[in-house]
Amino acid sequence: MEQHPKLLNKLSYSYKSKKKLPGPLEKTNEQAQEDFVIEFNNLLNNKEVDIYFIDAMHPQHNVKTGRAWIKKGLEFFIPEGCCSTPKYR
Repeated sequence: MEQHPKLLNKLSYSYKSKKKLPGPLEKTNEQAQEDFVIEFNNLLNNKEVDIYFIDAMHPQHNVKTGRAWIKKGLEFFIPEGCCSTPKYR
């Protein structure tokens, strides 16, 4: 294991922090929200349907960048927006 950092340094990699790339906020779909409210109210008013509320997991939306072996001269950006793909620059 001690040889890995030496090899990566020889191959022009550097162990450095990734950077956050601010992303655009996703636009809300108001029609989809209205449709959901109507459908949900229909379910609430239906006596033949049982509705259970449970506590969901709480995913973390803020990005933790951490560190990585990155080719020297490049930066590794982690988009802060949801469902984005990391990018090299």
